[in-house]
Amino acid sequence: MSSNDDNRKRDLESRDFFYWLAVGVIFGGFSGVCFHEIANYWQPGHLGYNGATYFRAAINSLRFEMWGQVKYYTGFVPPESHQIFTHHPMMVHFHLIPLVATLGAEEWVGRLIPTLYSIGSLAMLFGLVYHYYDRVSAVAAAVIFSLLPINLVFANMIDHEQGAIFWCIAHLIVYFKWFETRDSM
Repeated sequence: MSSNDDNRKRDLESRDFFYWLAVGVIFGGFSGVCFHEIANYWQPGHLGYNGATYFRAAINSLRFEMWGQVKYYTGFVPPESHQIFTHHPMMVHFHLIPLVATLGAEEWVGRLIPTLYSIGSLAMLFGLVYHYYDRVSAVAAAVIFSLLPINLVFANMIDHEQGAIFWCIAHLIVYFKWFETRDSM
């Protein structure tokens, strides 16, 4: 090997190191934001209000041995059927029930679901763009996703959006894989 080849190889290794270091910083920074104040009490405002109501519904389901969401109920006897909340999908509720049953009724338990979905969405978006485009586009997509206020502010708020984003990206990945292989079937 010539010295030019050695220099080129070292340059590529150096670029790889700094590329993956940048990816690590993006993921580490976004994860830090997602886990920030995950164990905080239910505070006034949208972050506390939404989380507290969905968390209350999971506690009520366990307390009254029912699958329905009863978000605002604080009574001592099982709620009547007209009090069951049916205005939103139940997936957040179905995530919360087993977590609260196994880990307890702590604020961080409920916020763990949107936190993991937020981080998972970033990882899947990065992987999708990396696979179908290039390394630079993948980093750019990860930076943009990580810095969007909606992803930062609501990263650990108990709500449907984080899971919906995650599953939309998952479905995109499955669709692209199917699209690549459909002609070979």
